[in-house]
Amino acid sequence: MFTNDELHDIAREILEQYRLSPDGIHGIIHWGRVLETGMLLAEKSGANVRVVQLFALFHDSCRENDGRDPEHGARGAALAGTINGGLTKLSPEELLLLQDACTRHTHDLTEADITVQTCWDADRLDLLRVGHHPDPLRLCTDAARDPDMVAWANRRGQEGMVTTFSVELLLDRRSRLPITPRDSDAMHAGELSKRTYNGGKGAVANREQENIQETTGDKDVLTILHVEDDDTTRELCRELLRVAFPDAQIHEAKNGHEALAAWREHPPTLLITNVVMPAMTGIELIRTLQRDGREIPTVITSGFYTADRCEQEGIRLGEKMRFLRKPFEGDAFISAVRSVI
Repeated sequence: MFTNDELHDIAREILEQYRLSPDGIHGIIHWGRVLETGMLLAEKSGANVRVVQLFALFHDSCRENDGRDPEHGARGAALAGTINGGLTKLSPEELLLLQDACTRHTHDLTEADITVQTCWDADRLDLLRVGHHPDPLRLCTDAARDPDMVAWANRRGQEGMVTTFSVELLLDRRSRLPITPRDSDAMHAGELSKRTYNGGKGAVANREQENIQETTGDKDVLTILHVEDDDTTRELCRELLRVAFPDAQIHEAKNGHEALAAWREHPPTLLITNVVMPAMTGIELIRTLQRDGREIPTVITSGFYTADRCEQEGIRLGEKMRFLRKPFEGDAFISAVRSVI
């Protein structure tokens, strides 16, 4: 089994040639969920854990777009062969399994070596992130077809759960970016993400700060209250906010009740809230604040609710009340925040 540090080193080498947004639907956040799901499945299926771990990193590593790209698995397999012998050091048998899993993972197949099947299942159990429920007929192993496993994986996809592995990799990538990003009309989507994670410095960060000053008037500090029950999602969003709005005060709560208490101590000028949470949901929180006359710019996030459902439950979306569907990219999150302040 590869250690966490070894996996991060391998992922960093892959990212050197990755063409898409690292926090997109086929990027680092997806890799982390496939990695975690695959390791859980491997415990039950008896699959080769090293191959399952590397499949999570390589299977979408050579995509040219986030849509139809039938050869991306074969390109990922080729990259795995190129890198092997350096950081990965797979045996010939392990490398063949990894390359087979990568090459055929989009072909709707179910018959293969148990390790390859486990790789495919780990990927297919994360389909709800793009709005597709995993088809039990396309799941290969008993472990993946278990209703509890399917429900667990579906919740993670719906709510945009971010694993600790992904958080660490995203933050590590941000820390390695140059201080001043390159401006270019031909900028790749991945380079656009660099603007978001630009350490609070450079032209883009300066424009973010100018926007805050223009929209908050005499208020010296943007005060954000972020309400999110998932620890890793909350941590990732905190770092995104710190980078984009370095002078902002950020306060956090895990549900609506905690948010009301935090509000009394640190009245915010911006609210960001998840919807489905224990004790008090985000919808209930907003209703309570509206009844008390405490309406401020708000961003609502959810993988379960839709914008239409929020409005059906009495939440009027508009210029100062935005909805953001999970899972979201870092750029989209910061854009939604910026749009209401």
